[in-house]
Amino acid sequence: MTLTTLQDKVRYLLGELSSTQYSPTNLNRALNDYYHRAITTALHAAGEWEVNGEVATTDTVVGQQEYLLPLDLISLKRVEINFTGGDETWVVMNPVDMRNVQTALSNQSVSTDAPGVRIFDDSLFLMDYPDTAVTAGLKVYYSKESTELSDSDDEPGLEENTQTYLVYGACLDYSIAKGMTNEVNTFKALLNEANELIKTTYSNRLPMRRPKISTRCENYN
Repeated sequence: MTLTTLQDKVRYLLGELSSTQYSPTNLNRALNDYYHRAITTALHAAGEWEVNGEVATTDTVVGQQEYLLPLDLISLKRVEINFTGGDETWVVMNPVDMRNVQTALSNQSVSTDAPGVRIFDDSLFLMDYPDTAVTAGLKVYYSKESTELSDSDDEPGLEENTQTYLVYGACLDYSIAKGMTNEVNTFKALLNEANELIKTTYSNRLPMRRPKISTRCENYN
């Protein structure tokens, strides 16, 4: 459903409200709040499928160990590096727990093309320093935060049958703000049902129909 369709459905369920009664600003804020929650629920339930998948690349720099992770990263799935720049010379980086590294991390400065990586705060650290600069030589696979719905034709990156979660959530927020007790109870129940539907849809690891996945490749320099 497009953002316009979602807005219309919310206003209809609340008694055919006008845009004055439920302003686009407040309605979009509510829809996006529940969109973020829906993505988080889907990520937790997804299993083998990747939700809101992204593949980002950056250049490796000679002597540089630290590289910033994408700002919209929620869940890191995989890191690959190309130490030489060859066509088929990519290697998978193995995550390393710094607590298990016996030597001083500050002394690890010799390039051995070791496929180890540490994740610390909002950066990843290669276990050695590259001795060759490679364009787009570092590749990160991850699940990203949902992009805000703002344009009328924007669509959530979720299976369409689960998008009613956003609708019921926006209805619930309005009902709470207006003190509509009966509606609050109704939309709470509907929201819980929609939440369970998200879990069911994205927890099926071998579905006959693959859940919608939004994936693209970008440079995150």
